[in-house]
Amino acid sequence: MAKREPDLRVFGLVKIGEKGQIVIPAGARAELNLNPGDEVIVVGSPNKGIVGVVREEVFRDMLNQMQRHFEEGMAVGNHFANIGKELDNLKNNSSN
Repeated sequence: MAKREPDLRVFGLVKIGEKGQIVIPAGARAELNLNPGDEVIVVGSPNKGIVGVVREEVFRDMLNQMQRHFEEGMAVGNHFANIGKELDNLKNNSSN
């Protein structure tokens, strides 16, 4: 598998204004195709002091992918649980 380069950049340093607003640097808006009226979701980790913005549709896609992976994992977990039950039944039947 080819090694992927990290897809993370620093676009600049911004200050939070009096009303709690920030201005996303022009280079970031251009490269990320962010336009006036676009909706973004503010995400963060209070414990680590991390904050970021994610396009609303990208965030929804990420949530959907996580849900699919979770559901697939549950299906695999259930499959293995069923195999375990079958093995228990085989063991119990062979000892009788």
